[in-house]
Amino acid sequence: MTPSPGWSSAASPVYVSRIPDGHHRPLEALGVIARLHQAGRVFATTDEAIAAARERLHTTGIVPRLAG
Repeated sequence: MTPSPGWSSAASPVYVSRIPDGHHRPLEALGVIARLHQAGRVFATTDEAIAAARERLHTTGIVPRLAG
């Protein structure tokens, strides 16, 4: 996948949930899991990860909260 023009990983944080068997070990070895844990971006469920991502979009003003 090629990032679109203007795409920045710094502006696009990663949220992780339900890491599949066999993936946790290499991610730990690379330090990815530790960095994500420190940033509060590892979640037990996908719903929790999506809620956290939405909250970040709202608090940073990228997406306004919907009334209701």
